[in-house]
Amino acid sequence: LHESARMKYVKENLNYSAQALLRVFYKYFTPSQAKAYARKPEMIGSRVYAGRMGNGDEASRDGYRYRGRGLIQLTGKSNYRKFSQWIGEDVVAQPDFVASKYAVYSAVYYWVSNNLNAIADINDIKQVTKIVNGGYNGLDDRIALLDKAKELLAIDTVPVTLEETTHKVIANRLNLRRLPVVSPSTRIGTLIHKTEIMMIPDSRVNGWVK
Repeated sequence: LHESARMKYVKENLNYSAQALLRVFYKYFTPSQAKAYARKPEMIGSRVYAGRMGNGDEASRDGYRYRGRGLIQLTGKSNYRKFSQWIGEDVVAQPDFVASKYAVYSAVYYWVSNNLNAIADINDIKQVTKIVNGGYNGLDDRIALLDKAKELLAIDTVPVTLEETTHKVIANRLNLRRLPVVSPSTRIGTLIHKTEIMMIPDSRVNGWVK
């Protein structure tokens, strides 16, 4: 969610001002260079990603060609090459595929290939961030998003046995054009407006339905 700005973007935005370049990519620019490169995405990408992650030098333009794409921003020619082998299609030759048809697949690939489940399972958000981002950019936002995800997943992963009544929805208004108020401890999901449902009375417990 953080890397893609809440899933809005599937390509890295390299349109930096001189001030932003000195803040984000301070290792690669002097103040005078930052002014010369400002607002020139292709030049910026070619410079900051040159000579690493399988990319050629700045003149090769590999840094821009293999800039971050997909929901986790797969970056670098070597990562594109490995993903090609994983997905079974040559995205080195067609790098924009990572941002279009494989935006989700590339994120899954990166997560699995870097064994991030094991790190996430011990709740080490800093290490996950470092592997994904190379540093700790946006850590506070990532923590807030993780806390929200945990809250929602705790609701959605409550075991449900279809053969018996397990939850009771408590609402103080039944006008479904508004958001019903429910007890978070009993909610098992959120239905969008106009979703069709069937309510089956449960004679075993008065007032409960399936």
